[in-house]
Amino acid sequence: MSEIFDDPGSAEQFRSSSRILKGLHITGQVRGEENLVVDGQIDGPISLERGVLTITEKGLVRGDVVVPELIAPGDSSADELAR
Repeated sequence: MSEIFDDPGSAEQFRSSSRILKGLHITGQVRGEENLVVDGQIDGPISLERGVLTITEKGLVRGDVVVPELIAPGDSSADELAR
């Protein structure tokens, strides 16, 4: 399935991100330094030094989130701690 982006910058960001795919369930802490897209499920805290965390409409995050920027059109019970 293709993603549709109105902004070319958003499309580039999406392509250059690490991705947790639909059907993948991670339990535990996730840490990183770049963009992360969540289509699957993460149960645990997420911390990114740089970049953007995107939780898609299919994605689910249950845990604290410490990121510079959060895009979350999907279902998220995350507590955002913006820097």
